[in-house]
Amino acid sequence: YDDTKIRKPGINAERMDGQTYKILWESAISADPDWVLITSWNEWHEGSEIEPSWEDGDKYIKITGEWTKQFKKTPYSNARTEKKASGISKEKADELRKLYKDKAIAVLPDFAGDSVFWLSSVGLNVKELSWQEVIDPSIFNVKNFPITVYAGYENYTQSVNENEDVDKAILKYLEDGGTLMVFPAGPFPFFYNEKGEAVSFTTKFGLPIVGGWENPPADVKLSFQIDNKRLKGLPESVEFPKTGDLRWRPCVWKPNPANKDDVYFPLARLRDSSGRIYGDGIVYIEHKVSSPRNAKIIYSWMRMTDILDMDNLLFAILTLPY
Repeated sequence: YDDTKIRKPGINAERMDGQTYKILWESAISADPDWVLITSWNEWHEGSEIEPSWEDGDKYIKITGEWTKQFKKTPYSNARTEKKASGISKEKADELRKLYKDKAIAVLPDFAGDSVFWLSSVGLNVKELSWQEVIDPSIFNVKNFPITVYAGYENYTQSVNENEDVDKAILKYLEDGGTLMVFPAGPFPFFYNEKGEAVSFTTKFGLPIVGGWENPPADVKLSFQIDNKRLKGLPESVEFPKTGDLRWRPCVWKPNPANKDDVYFPLARLRDSSGRIYGDGIVYIEHKVSSPRNAKIIYSWMRMTDILDMDNLLFAILTLPY
């Protein structure tokens, strides 16, 4: 989108060589829609056209073709399953407000999904930072924000004033003992930077997420085994979803001499009926010795908030006994 030639000052959202369009398609598909409507076929004056052009040829027609095929072949549900009424009880909300009454929660910019709105709706002290504030140590620090939430799709801004200054700020925060809660709206957090480059920096931040699959193996019964002694109020198991966005990006912990004294709790482990493990969809990690030392990290795969019910899941995570 670029209307700067017809409006002052106008808005300019770069195409990023197709990455912007790709992310918009991924976001649309992840919402589990029955239809996707493209409204920008020939919006030349606002720079969002996708029809063939002198600059890009038929590139965006081809990208559209790829994503419409992805949309059509994914086994989306034709009817929504009935969900429980949203919201938690007044008693649970009071419990959370008491538990977090002296803890401000920072939210990294460009969040998506509903988890941040949920945190705010129960009355917690939530503040969305700008990327400029993230690189300012007088603002983004453990004293001001003992907890930070990433709720982006797969993207984040990696560099503001200097190369990778956001990465350095997040690492400093974690090494000072900060807690990072990762509730992504897309499959792979911290995957793309502001240039649309695939950087995949979760491991750098102490979260060992790996590529799993685009669609689960056929004819295999999969279910999450839930540690409901720690995640109180959740069921012992829940099936892997059969519809919607099924891209699986698990956390996989590989013990070695460098991390043998770290704490790692698999809170939702994916298994098949034979007992084979496919990684973890919810984890708690405490880096006591490995990098980033002193960091505490909680990760929840993008689909956990709908297959387990957001109210119960987020309440259970926020009341973990650590």
